Amino acid sequence: MSKDNIIEGNPTKTFFIQMITRDITINDAIIDLLDNSIDGASKLKENNDFSDLYIDITINRDEFIVKDNCGGFPLDIAQKYAFRFGRPDDAPETTGSVGRFGIGMKRALFKIGKNFIVESKSENSHFSITVNVDEWKNKTKKIVLNNNIQQTVEDWNFEYETVTENANLTENGTYIRVCNLTNDISDLFCNSVFLNDLKNDIERLLNFSLQKKIKITLNKQELSCKGIDLFYSEEGTKPYYNSGNKLGVDYKIIAGLGKVGDPSIAGWYIYC
Repeated sequence: MSKDNIIEGNPTKTFFIQMITRDITINDAIIDLLDNSIDGASKLKENNDFSDLYIDITINRDEFIVKDNCGGFPLDIAQKYAFRFGRPDDAPETTGSVGRFGIGMKRALFKIGKNFIVESKSENSHFSITVNVDEWKNKTKKIVLNNNIQQTVEDWNFEYETVTENANLTENGTYIRVCNLTNDISDLFCNSVFLNDLKNDIERLLNFSLQKKIKITLNKQELSCKGIDLFYSEEGTKPYYNSGNKLGVDYKIIAGLGKVGDPSIAGWYIYC
């Protein structure tokens, strides 16, 4: 079969990046990255005491940084799974995890900016991956077809380096820095309303991890957990989940479970 008989059906990197970043908010992209840190914390601390663990987030017009001491991930995970686009069939099960090394991490990095570094230190490895997205999109390689014809195709691989000096990590954990931010993201990252909304989202979505005493800081401000109280009454048990202020409106969210056999009051109740 000659090369003229081939109709190429491969996706382009540009198309893939646009598709995976299109329908996710920047807040959700950041939470995706934090979820991976929480997964690491859960593997380290099976007793659910995260009191000696931290996640530090730095956000400004020029850069985005997440640094944690939640164990990192080993080089073989990076090579086989963490930087693959999608989960291979032989990927390990992720039961109980909130973050999954599928497209979440790459999606967040591509969403935020055009240059990023991921450094991971674990028990058996310490490595970093530095990516210039524009250069990576143009990266190609030659392959040989069955009929010995050479063909140039896009190279989707990333290259890593073993860290021996100038490390960003002294403890086992992960360091992620994104720079050369897109204009929209750069403007957003210096917007006080956005930063306050992000703070509230992290406190709400990672509340159970904050309850386990992990220390999460956003631009050096320590985030706080929301109390979970149980209210008992003749109408049934009503777990109280959250309260706060959104855009100047005080709110309280309560879930009513109702009596056994009486679902009439079961449901979510929001009081403003």
